Amino acid sequence: MRKGDAKMPEEERETRAKRHKKSKRSNLIMNLSIGLIVLTVVIILFELLFGGSANDNDPNQLGQNSGSDNSSFVIPPKDESSEDGSAESEEESEESSSEEPEESEDEAEINEVPSDDPNVIRAYVGDWEPIGTEQSEPHVTQYDETSVDWAEMKEASSEVTGVSLANMIITWIGNNGEQRVTVTFTDSESGQVYKVYLSWVTEKGWQVTRYEELRAAS
Repeated sequence: MRKGDAKMPEEERETRAKRHKKSKRSNLIMNLSIGLIVLTVVIILFELLFGGSANDNDPNQLGQNSGSDNSSFVIPPKDESSEDGSAESEEESEESSSEEPEESEDEAEINEVPSDDPNVIRAYVGDWEPIGTEQSEPHVTQYDETSVDWAEMKEASSEVTGVSLANMIITWIGNNGEQRVTVTFTDSESGQVYKVYLSWVTEKGWQVTRYEELRAAS
């Protein structure tokens, strides 16, 4: 028998032992890998099952999962401040509309009256208020163009006829009795001639009692 032939079984045994050891190591690594994979899958499943339900109970997360769960959709509450503002604006508009008749009630009642004068187109009387005055009593009528009387007569005439002071061309201011005057003027814009009758009210100024639209100055 050759010496080489006697050594073969021993070498072969060593080789088998090495292979067995490598095989055990490979099996261990593979088992660990499978264990890690299984553990990872379990963790993911746990997060999906229990983590999702926890988020559903969190009020801060409402509305974020609306894509997967329609029941989590929250309708925002109405803006009460905007509703209050619209309600207030409606109330204000109603108040303003209700105040309009009161303003019309404050206006003087004007009535057209007949006239025997052929030069008069139309004549009007009304309960106009006195214009007010800066003058002291006892009052003495002044016919000077620079006087306070003159200015207050023009202002009273302008208010009742609606002709602006700038468009008034004074033709005549004359005595019509004790503390009474007439003012005749032309509206430079329309050409209409007016005659206004005024009376002095103590401490309240000139008050218009009548005015007429004339065909020509008189």
